[in-house]
Amino acid sequence: MIIKKNCIVLEKITHPNIDLHEFLQRLDELEPDPNQPTLEEISEIVKDVRLELWSNS
Repeated sequence: MIIKKNCIVLEKITHPNIDLHEFLQRLDELEPDPNQPTLEEISEIVKDVRLELWSNS
């Protein structure tokens, strides 16, 4: 991932030797992200963005 001033660029990484079951198992084994916003925080962000978009129409 590359983070620039006004954008985030994601690079697709392929792992053909990993099947879906193995991927999901590894995902379950990861520690929670301490920076992950709560659902309430996400909801508030979405509301703010919608208000901003509608007010600029």
